[in-house]
Formats: sequence, structure tokens, C-alpha cells
Amino acid sequence: MHALSNTGRSRTTSRGVVDIAAATYDGRQAWRLAQSWTDSTVELDTIFVERDNLRPIGRVSRVRPYLRYAEIVVRQQFAEDSELGWMHTDRTFGRAVRRRLPPESGPYLPSEALAPFFLETVDLVAGWRGTLSIVGWAVVQNDVYFLVALRVVGEERITVPGGAFDCWRIAIASGNASVDFWVRKSDGLCVRTRKRSRSLPGGVEEVVYVRLVPSPLCRQRAATPVSKNSQRDAFIS
Repeated sequence: MHALSNTGRSRTTSRGVVDIAAATYDGRQAWRLAQSWTDSTVELDTIFVERDNLRPIGRVSRVRPYLRYAEIVVRQQFAEDSELGWMHTDRTFGRAVRRRLPPESGPYLPSEALAPFFLETVDLVAGWRGTLSIVGWAVVQNDVYFLVALRVVGEERITVPGGAFDCWRIAIASGNASVDFWVRKSDGLCVRTRKRSRSLPGGVEEVVYVRLVPSPLCRQRAATPVSKNSQRDAFIS
């Protein structure tokens, strides 16, 4: 992850690793996504989604330190139109969390970090548009979920440390922040994201992705037909 100054200078602020693998969760076929980010804090996320339709199953998030706490842990489980969970810190026993997720605001992604990989399952074309909601920790009322609108706004060839690639450029709007994704045409990998917000140092935050091994999500797009009831189908408008 990089912070960009007004003059275009880049400064590395953190590094992360994401691992995607087939798994089972309570007897259900799933994808397991484990990610870690390290800067002044350490953020660890483990996410499970259903293998054939990418609906969220569960998530465990750990951040240390967090505000005045040495560590916070948030556990979430998704069932039909609800999110059930538990939050605790190193100083507190914690408390239960229960929130409703209205079907009309779906489909839902259980983490903002999952969005670049979710796009690997979508066949992007010029003029494509989509909507979704991203679930927060849901511990407080204003962090249950937020709506996101996406659209393909053009085609660009960009150069990143992994090479030069022909990409779709996707504009994402949500609240006071705007995000651009550059998605590689050859396999759907998001090779760069750039977020603009007044709350960020310098106003711009950039993430560059480098693939170390082929993604199973990309293989799923090529091998698995999309059903009418799938999370991916609902994502496309």
C-alpha cells in the first residue's frame, strides 16, 4: 500500500498478503481467504464464502493495537438476512452483535478487501455496471454495511511492479470516497486500486497487487456456469 502526495510522490505505508484456498465450513464447500496487513498496526482477516455462489458464511477479524486496546477481535456469521457476531478486546469480555441485512441491499461482501478478488468472477465488458453492499464489523449501527456502485469507465494499459498490462478501469463510488480499480483483461486480476478521500494522508491511497500463484476464483469463472440465483448474477446489472 502506498500514500501518494499532491506532487505524485509515492511512499510505501504497509504490505499485505492474501491467500485463497478451497475449504469446508460446517460441512459446506467454501473458499477461504486469509489476509494480513502490516504497518503501524497488524490486521488479520479470515473470510469464508460459499464456493459456488460466493455468499458470505463467516469472518474473523483481528487488529492490534486498536485505539486504546492492545487487540480487538470481531467474529461474524452470516445466515439468510442476518449477521450474528461477537466482539471483544483485551480489556473487555465483549458483547454480542446482531444485525439485519436487507435482501434488497444485496449482494453482500463480508469485507472491503474481498472486492478486488470478487471481480475475478465477473466477465467485464465496456459499459458494465454493478452494485453491491460491503459489510462492516457491524458492532455499531453506522458500520453495518454500505452500498457501492461500480462501472467500467474505460480501458488503459498501466505499468506496475509486476509488468505492463491491458486493463479495464472501474470507478467505484461510496459515500465521500471514490476508488478506481484497474482489472487485468487476461485473467480478471485487480492489479491496482487507488482511493481518494479527504480523510487520507495526502488524499490518495494506492494498493498494488502482485499474483504469486493462479487464483482459484479465476478458474471458477472459466469452469463454472453462473446460476440465476448466484451472488455473482445479482452483482451484474
